[in-house]
Amino acid sequence: MFDHPPHLQTTRRASPAQNTLLAALLASALVACDPDQKSAALQVRTNTTNQLHTAADVSRFLARAGLGATENDLATWQNRDAAEWLRAEFDKSPEPLMPQAVLDIEATGNGRPPFSDYTRYRLHRGLIESDAALRTKATYALSQILVVGGDVVDNGFEPFRGMAYHDALNRHAFGNYRDLLQDITYSAAMATWLTYLRNEPGDPNSGREPDENYARELLQLFTIGLHELNPDGTPILGNDGNPIPTYDNADVSQLARVFTGFSYDTDAYWSSSIENREAQARPLRIFADHHSTRSKQFLDTLLPAGLDGPTNVSMALDHIFSHRNVGPFISRQLIQRFTASHPEPDYVRRVAAAFDAGLYVSANETRFGTGIRGDLEATLAAVLLDASLFNDQHSAAAPTKVREPMLNYLHFMRAFEVENLEFLTRTHRIRDLKAGNALGMDYFRSPSVFGFYRPGYVPPMTTAGDQNLTVPEFQITNTNTVIGYIDLMTDLVLERPNTYTCPTSTGSNFLGLEPCNFAGTGVPFTPDYETELQLADTPQQLVSHLNTLLLGGRMPADEQQFLINTLSGMPIETGSEAEDRSRRVHVAVLMFVTSPHYTILN
Repeated sequence: MFDHPPHLQTTRRASPAQNTLLAALLASALVACDPDQKSAALQVRTNTTNQLHTAADVSRFLARAGLGATENDLATWQNRDAAEWLRAEFDKSPEPLMPQAVLDIEATGNGRPPFSDYTRYRLHRGLIESDAALRTKATYALSQILVVGGDVVDNGFEPFRGMAYHDALNRHAFGNYRDLLQDITYSAAMATWLTYLRNEPGDPNSGREPDENYARELLQLFTIGLHELNPDGTPILGNDGNPIPTYDNADVSQLARVFTGFSYDTDAYWSSSIENREAQARPLRIFADHHSTRSKQFLDTLLPAGLDGPTNVSMALDHIFSHRNVGPFISRQLIQRFTASHPEPDYVRRVAAAFDAGLYVSANETRFGTGIRGDLEATLAAVLLDASLFNDQHSAAAPTKVREPMLNYLHFMRAFEVENLEFLTRTHRIRDLKAGNALGMDYFRSPSVFGFYRPGYVPPMTTAGDQNLTVPEFQITNTNTVIGYIDLMTDLVLERPNTYTCPTSTGSNFLGLEPCNFAGTGVPFTPDYETELQLADTPQQLVSHLNTLLLGGRMPADEQQFLINTLSGMPIETGSEAEDRSRRVHVAVLMFVTSPHYTILN
C-alpha cells in the first residue's frame, strides 16, 4: 500500500550549470548518508551536554529544530543549552489562522474569501511570519504524517476547512498524539480527503459496506503501520523470516463501521452548502440514524453492537493508540522530518521510549512532557536533544537529514527576515506544483495520502540504495525540482521584481492578485542584507558570516576559498560602490542557498 505512481519526469532540458548543481546535490547527499564517507574536515567535538557553544552550533541546531537562524538567534543562544531554547518554544501559545481568516472573510460582506487563493496565502504567511519556530516546524512535520492535501485544503471557496485542519495540528503540536487523533477524526478536511464524510452504514441485506479509506489509512499511515515493530522501529520477523502484518482486510472492513454517520455540525445530515461553509470550521457531528450499530471486531478487540457513534470512535481510537507500534512508528517519522532521513534504530528506540513514557529529561535536567504516553513535547525534545546530535557530529553515527525545497526556501526567508510578503505569498511561483520555476511542492498540497514522499523510500541505483538507506526527500529530487528551486531562489535572492510583473488595473497575471499592491513600496519582497552589505568589501568576512548563518559552519575550506576568490574578482569601483557591493552579496547568498551543504544537514 505504500507504493503509488512515481512523480512524472520532466522533459525540460537543463543547462550544463544546472546539471552540475544537480549532480553535486545528489553526490553530496549520498556521501552524507553514507557514514563511512563523511568528511572529517570540520572540528570534532565530544561534548556530552546539549550546549550550543558557538554561533555555528546555534545555526546548525535551529536549521533542524526550527526554520533556520537569524542574526539575533545567533547572538541570543550562543553559549546556552539547547534545552533552554526548546523550553522557551514549548511555552509559546498556538498560532491559529482561523481568527484572521474570519475577519478577512467577514470584511468581504459575501461570506467568501477576498481572493481565490486566500487559503494558500494565509498558510504561507503563517509559515514565514510565525514567531513560534518550533511549533511551526512541528505543524509542518505533522502535516506530512497526517496528510490532508489537494483541493481539500486548497479550495478557494472553502477556506475554513483547511484553516481548521491546520489549526488542529498547530494546537496539538506539543500536546498528546491521542488527542490529535481524536481531532483529526472529527475534522471536515480529513473526512473529505479520505471520503468518510456522510459515510453510510453497511446494509447486510444488499451486501453494501461502509467506505474503508479512513480505517485503512488510520492504521497504515497514522498509527501502527503495516508490520509489527520492535521498540527501535525495526520489523519483528515471524518463524518464516518475514515481517508480521499488523492487520488484514477483515480488520479494515470491521473498523470502517466506526467511521459512519459523520456530517457537518448542522441540524440536518444533508445540509446545504451555505450552511456547510461555516460548519467546516467546527468538529463534525455523528448522526445516530446514519451510524452503524453493528459490532466491530478488529485488532483482537470487540466493540459490541448497540454503542453510539462517539463511544465507538473513542473506544476504537483508544485501542489503536494502545498498540505498541505507535511509539516507534510515529517517532521514526518525526525524526525524519527534523534531524535524520535514515534514523539509526537506537535513535528511534530512545525517542520511542520518550513517546511511551510521555517524559524526557535533558542533559541539564530540564523535564519535558506530562508523563502521559503519547506526549509530543517529550517526543520532540527526545528527537532534538539526542546525544548523537551534540557529540561527535561527524562520526559514523551522526544523523544526516536531506532537506526538501520548501524548508530551504523558508530558511532563506527567515535568515534574511524578508518583508513585503503580500505579493510574494500570492504568486504562482510559490503555489504552483507544476511550474518549472517553482518549488515543486507546497504546504498542505500533497497529491496523495502518502505525501510528497514516502518515509520508507530507498532511492534505487544509488549508494544510499545499495546500503538500503531511506532518503524520503530523494523521491522528489530530480532535474525539474532542482532547477525549479534554483530559478525561484535566484529571483528571491537577487530581488528581481521585474520577474513578477503585474498590472495595476483590475485583472492579474497571477490568480487571486487583484489589484497588484506592494504595500506602497513598489517592491514585492525585501530581504534584509544590511549586515552582508557591510561585509561586502571583505569577501573572506562575508563568506565566513554566511557560512555560519546559513550552513552552521559546514562549508569545506576549499569551497569557501573558491567563493572568496570569485567575490574578489568582482571589483567595487568608484561611482558604483552600492551596486557593486549589492552584486557581491547577491552572488554570495545565491551560492550558499544553492549549495548541496545547504540542503544536507549533518
